[in-house]
Amino acid sequence: MTRSADHQICFRLPDAAPAASPAEPLRLGDTQAKALSELLQVFACGEESAALAFAHLGGSPLEDAARRGLARVADEELIHERLLRGLRAALPAPAPDREPRRTLLRFYHNVAQTDIGLHLASIAALDSAVCAILATLLEPGGTLTQEPEVAKVLRRIHRDEAGHVRLCVQ
Repeated sequence: MTRSADHQICFRLPDAAPAASPAEPLRLGDTQAKALSELLQVFACGEESAALAFAHLGGSPLEDAARRGLARVADEELIHERLLRGLRAALPAPAPDREPRRTLLRFYHNVAQTDIGLHLASIAALDSAVCAILATLLEPGGTLTQEPEVAKVLRRIHRDEAGHVRLCVQ
């Protein structure tokens, strides 16, 4: 089931570290593994975009505390991307299809706003949606809660993204 997924989906990240592979093999059924593989591509593209966006926004003319907060978020997004890349490597490769990637690229390019407040509001809305999706995926008794490695990564991302929402709306 393992394949090489040590690459980004949508955006090149100059500061990307090697993937963080799960310590144990994943025990998902074929249908769940395939569905998770597809979903992680979407999440990974978002993390790549966010890492670049927060790094860029951190260079904006802001107060030092705001710049430090944005730099911390950019670092966390790189960690998320690395964790997701590791999970993707432990799952079957999704069917090759360039259209979802094109759609994601177009979507994330359209999120960018010249006004930093609007850009942060757009990111906060996306992060809030990701939190809602992750909360559903991690509901007690769900398939992913039976897979400790996956649940651990998704809980970490959920916690951090909730913090990003709080930072963006301050």
